[in-house]
Amino acid sequence: MKLCLERVWGKQYCILAEDNGGSMSLGSTTAVDCGATSVPRPYNRVLAVSGVYRAPADANSAHCREGASDPRTYWSLVVTGRTILVCFTYPNT
Repeated sequence: MKLCLERVWGKQYCILAEDNGGSMSLGSTTAVDCGATSVPRPYNRVLAVSGVYRAPADANSAHCREGASDPRTYWSLVVTGRTILVCFTYPNT
């Protein structure tokens, strides 16, 4: 028997990430309080879901910007058979 689960992503849901000095490894199977002040190794960052969108064919973090003047840095995952774009940024930014 095989059990398949699909994660439900929601805005302001937070995950753990590892900042490797220029690249970010997302802990896509993690969950954490968005206000966490310490995180388990190897993680060293908390990222918040900033939006969940229908993924365009060329989906990437550039599609996460909320306008031309949005100064935030984003990271993204494309999930559910490349149909959903999940965008992340630092919490409370």
